[in-house]
Amino acid sequence: MATIVTANNRSTLANSGTLVVQGNRDTIVGSGNTITLLQSTINGVTSIVGGGNTIVDSFAGNTIAVGGGVISVTATADVITLIGGGNIVNINNNNTVVDSYSGDHVSFTGFASSFTGSLNFLTIAKSGGLTVNGTGNQVTMNGAGTLNLNTSGNSVTDLGSNSTIVLAATNLVETVTGTGDTVFLNYASNALSVGGSNMLVQAAGNTIHVLAGASNVIVTGSKKGANRLYAGTGTITTQSDLALNGAGTSLNFLSGGSATLTGPASASPTTILGRDATLTVAGPGFNVSLAANGQTLLGNGETVGVAAIGDLISGAGNTVTVAQGAAATISGTNNIVTVGDGGRAVVQGAGNIVTALGGATVAATAAATTVVGNATGATLSGSAAATIRYDASGMTINLVSGRASITGGSKVDALTNVGILLATGNNDTLIAGSGATLSLTGTGDQVTLTGGKNVVLGSAASRATITITASNSAESISATGDTILVQGTGDTLTLAGTGNQVTTAAGGSLILAAKASATLNGDGDTATIASGASLTVTGGSDTITASDATLTVAAPIGAAEMVNGTSTAIALTVAGETLTLNGTGNSVTAGGDVITLAAKSSNTVNGSGNVITVGPQGGLKMTGTGNTVTLTGSGDTLNLTGAGNKIVMAGSSAAVSLSSNGVGPSGELDLFVTHDKVWLQRAGNDLVVEQLGAGQAARLANWFTSTSAEVATIKASDGVLLTPADVTTLLGKMTTFTNGHAGFNPLTTSQASTGNSYYAGALNGVWHS
Repeated sequence: MATIVTANNRSTLANSGTLVVQGNRDTIVGSGNTITLLQSTINGVTSIVGGGNTIVDSFAGNTIAVGGGVISVTATADVITLIGGGNIVNINNNNTVVDSYSGDHVSFTGFASSFTGSLNFLTIAKSGGLTVNGTGNQVTMNGAGTLNLNTSGNSVTDLGSNSTIVLAATNLVETVTGTGDTVFLNYASNALSVGGSNMLVQAAGNTIHVLAGASNVIVTGSKKGANRLYAGTGTITTQSDLALNGAGTSLNFLSGGSATLTGPASASPTTILGRDATLTVAGPGFNVSLAANGQTLLGNGETVGVAAIGDLISGAGNTVTVAQGAAATISGTNNIVTVGDGGRAVVQGAGNIVTALGGATVAATAAATTVVGNATGATLSGSAAATIRYDASGMTINLVSGRASITGGSKVDALTNVGILLATGNNDTLIAGSGATLSLTGTGDQVTLTGGKNVVLGSAASRATITITASNSAESISATGDTILVQGTGDTLTLAGTGNQVTTAAGGSLILAAKASATLNGDGDTATIASGASLTVTGGSDTITASDATLTVAAPIGAAEMVNGTSTAIALTVAGETLTLNGTGNSVTAGGDVITLAAKSSNTVNGSGNVITVGPQGGLKMTGTGNTVTLTGSGDTLNLTGAGNKIVMAGSSAAVSLSSNGVGPSGELDLFVTHDKVWLQRAGNDLVVEQLGAGQAARLANWFTSTSAEVATIKASDGVLLTPADVTTLLGKMTTFTNGHAGFNPLTTSQASTGNSYYAGALNGVWHS
């Protein structure tokens, strides 16, 4: 039988009873009771204290205070106050629950209730609804419910799915874990930690932490704010702009958008899904996988995998792998790129290294990029300053036909627009057309140049064979120990390096760089030798220009060479060669050769048995024996050291210095005048030989200083001669004649004016055969 409490402000003690409360401000104390409120008590508070009570309120607007154990409250639109801590309370629809204590377990079985309190355990039944005011509460949902959070620091777990959680105030920091739930972040100041799977976050420029183990978290929202997403693992999908912090995450852009990846780098990849996305990586060392088309990654020092088409990676120092069938553009500097079989890549920027595998297609469009081919069926396109590189030995690379293959291989790479080709293997065969640069670092390569303006760079031990088949072309080669065959006509070869052999078939032009050395084989060549360079020529009819260089002529007997030289050391190694030399300061070493020194030149000839002709105003310093020197013009200067040399005076005003190295008079001076037109005078220690009336004279230096400065004979053109003793006799008579004839000048006085009788008598008797 029910106990009816009708009084106001009544305190009733009951246990395991049934009570009907009709008053207000009553207090029921006891356990296991069923308590029914039959009227509105808006003017007061009904308090139920004790465990196991069941409270039923059929009216709205009551204020009920409960506490002391396990309590069930069935009410609508009431205010329920929890008394004390540690209660277990079940609340149904549309009630307002106020808890001033902590540690209570409150279950909400209905909808539209609110709870004010902190550090409690709240449960929302399936399809239930609750608004929470307070912090530190642990809220458990059971699916399809609605939860509004007005204060910060709560933790929400949905054991069901498809619930709605709203962060309804500013500056909230909440944690939500569930399956298929939707979380609304109403203000940009909200921060969310989200876990579970298939979670949808409606964001507005928030900070979002994705908890470990979360998967397929979707970030979206009508407002594209700069959301900051912190993720450890799992899949994140976004329609908004955001910042992604962490690694091992899959980021899926539903419709474009952009992201910034920050935080600690990790080896596990962050996968980017969804097309037309932009990801900025703020820091080196991340591992990023682009899995959808049209994505853009901006970063430096990252590891990037491309598995889609139309992606762009921009930055420096990245390691990029383009998967089979994928396509990407890599822009920036010093990136390392690998393009898989069937992959496609366009590489822009300097210092990049690209390796093409299988049937990859690679285009290097910028300077200083290196594309590595492997003759696996790839398609490689370079640029004027990009490098196509092959490291294998036994390659055949034809830049004319655009094909590259390897000995024994079945695949052929297709090459286009190759500006620089680098072959690092050995025994390669390279064919180039025009305008290519070939760099060889291996040995034993075979190179053919079919066009012009090519550059070949060899290693210190390349020992390549280079064949130039083009005509009228200009080629540049820098190598060591190479064999160069010039088969065309009119070619110009600029050569650097040492120990190279150049052979021309139809004449050509060789320019030898500073400090280089080479051997030039062939006839009719033109060579220019720079300072410090050394050239050996083995053919004839060459024209050579040299300055401060070394030239060796090892041509056959009878070969003739024309040399325009300055301060160059020239060696004629085969007797019977002919050298015409223009220039000054050159030193010629020869033996048994014919040497012509051009007018106004001044040179040194060392050797014996040479026939030397000195042009007008020429200068010659001659050492050796048995040479024949002809002075053809006026104003020549001859310094002759050695014995048995022959001097032919065909010009005038020559100065001759003789030395037989202390062995006495030696050699012969031949005059191009008859003996009756010769006049001798002494000038200091020099003997002056003059032609009467012609204004021509030759000076023999130091004749009166040493017998080693004398010639053994002076021979006139009519065959008679003078010995040194005869010279002394004749000079004395001529001096006596000159002293007896005032105004006599042999250079202006003809022979006839001296009187033939005088020559026929005293003077003529000195000459003899």
